Amino acid sequence: MKRTVFFLSIFLTLMLLCVPASAYELCEVHGFDYHSFDGELIDYVGNDAFMDWIEANDSVPGENGCPYGGNIYRFLHEFGIPQAVFENQLYSWSFWQTDYPVELLYGSDAETVDRYYRDFAEREDYLEKKISHMEIRHNLFWLAEETEAYRPFYEKYLVDNRVQPYSIADFVRVTGIAKEELQALMESWKTVEYPGYTKVRNCFRWDFDLLYELAAMPEQTTPLGKINEDLLFCGQPMIEEAADTAPQTGDGYILPAAAGILSVIFMGVCAPAKRKRRT
Repeated sequence: MKRTVFFLSIFLTLMLLCVPASAYELCEVHGFDYHSFDGELIDYVGNDAFMDWIEANDSVPGENGCPYGGNIYRFLHEFGIPQAVFENQLYSWSFWQTDYPVELLYGSDAETVDRYYRDFAEREDYLEKKISHMEIRHNLFWLAEETEAYRPFYEKYLVDNRVQPYSIADFVRVTGIAKEELQALMESWKTVEYPGYTKVRNCFRWDFDLLYELAAMPEQTTPLGKINEDLLFCGQPMIEEAADTAPQTGDGYILPAAAGILSVIFMGVCAPAKRKRRT
């Protein structure tokens, strides 16, 4: 039941992520993260200041059919959000659900970022795989909640009713699960049957031998360190970790403000940790 409600919530969330706060029009020019703003960062700049900025910018049409004037590049730079603050939020909460290239957002110009998000179709396969991997990670957490043998993992990474950052290597470290058992579990979660619909999670090629080598090493202490363990396991390049990125806690689901009470109710059933995402 939890999983059914969770995936329904994910569906509703993805539908609503594309809806702006003002005009409720769909931007068909850019990937939706171009016009999405994380709730924690909105709190950082102040909700009143953010709403004033949105009202001023959303009334100004973008170029070539884009209905918005506000975007993530302008948000970060016009409010002067430090890169370290953005990275802490990204790697603590939203890496698996979002398409935010940090080096591009902070090291390039507005036109280059605009082109990146116009070419979002080129990254759809990779982003789908990220989301699929995230769903399987959540399955492991639910398994640990429901299975006595794996309960120590659940108890370690749920602190004060809030899920802490973890990697699949952490699951192996804490539970000692056999490689063959973990591989069979994850393979069994690749296909999900719904009434009248079958979803096949288009996941990465997992390197279980490397995973168990990583699990034999000391636990990573930063959210990005844990993400990098999962990236290596998935055969993807690691992300360089900034020296001044402080460890953060939390591993949750980013929700748009447009989802409102409905999404909060759904996610409240499914997960102990929540974050809002406002568009």
